[in-house]
Amino acid sequence: MHILTPEEKKQYDAMLELKKENKEGLKVFRTDYNKLKSSVKALEKKYGTTGDFKNYEQGSKNKFVISQLYKIENKYRHIEHKISIFKARQRDFSKSWVGFPFKGRYSQGTMSNRIAGLHNIIASARSNLADAYHDISIANKYLKEILQGLKWRT
Repeated sequence: MHILTPEEKKQYDAMLELKKENKEGLKVFRTDYNKLKSSVKALEKKYGTTGDFKNYEQGSKNKFVISQLYKIENKYRHIEHKISIFKARQRDFSKSWVGFPFKGRYSQGTMSNRIAGLHNIIASARSNLADAYHDISIANKYLKEILQGLKWRT
């Protein structure tokens, strides 16, 4: 980009680096999310699914595990929602970036403002990925509670 000043070039490069980090972060996220899901499936196979909750007596291991799994499955919805927003922001960025700096939603104003607009889109995507990671950490705490509860109940 020969029309960028050195300061604008730094902003532009930082924005592209953030996009690259987001892409790599999504790969790591998917790995962690798949590990969580496989752990939940293994527990469901051993103790039952949330649909079996009423079939077990109060205070049983199975009822305890299923109640914790239900909390984790509630986190799935939030995680999926945040990831869909992440992907939408990534698409918005790609669409706006194609014609940069002369086309797209951010073609008005100074070059710094155009770059800042694109940076805001990509930073928003990163924020949604961080929210999804937070939910995975909460779900992992529920898994730890299950393991501790099973040790206590045996």
